[in-house]
Amino acid sequence: MKNIVLIGMMGTFKTTAGKILAKKLEQKFLDTDKILTSRFKMSIDKYFKKYGEQAFREQEHKLCLELSTQTNTVISTGGGIIKNINNIQALKKNGIIICLMASPEQIYARIKNSRTRPLLKSSDPLKRIKEILAEREQAYRQSADTVINNDYMSGDQTAEKILEYITKAKV
Repeated sequence: MKNIVLIGMMGTFKTTAGKILAKKLEQKFLDTDKILTSRFKMSIDKYFKKYGEQAFREQEHKLCLELSTQTNTVISTGGGIIKNINNIQALKKNGIIICLMASPEQIYARIKNSRTRPLLKSSDPLKRIKEILAEREQAYRQSADTVINNDYMSGDQTAEKILEYITKAKV
């Protein structure tokens, strides 16, 4: 079975729904941010501060190349994975790309208490979410095989929608 690769903004339940989906499909679950945090031996926030976003994106790309060789895996990606089209091309080689989308207000409600989101270090996080989404939405949509809007859905409901899609698509 092809990998199921979840893309989208932070706070769209990529990790939550991904873990649920992997369990239902009896597949491995990998989270790119968790893998990178483990390799860096520091949080992504600290890595950003110490080395900058460009260095982070280079490490993220190397990881995408590694993950493109996986099979039977649900992969949750960092929100900015689409900033490098080569990441998507690598992940599409052996995967189906599903974009999870939510409104800026829903995203903010889900992540407003998080202290580990380096791109949200702002006096107005909701405004920053809107800016990031405006920058990335077209790339998310173009990169994905399908888009699932999960406003007002739980992680479980999101996983069910993904399962419905991959069943119909016969992935």
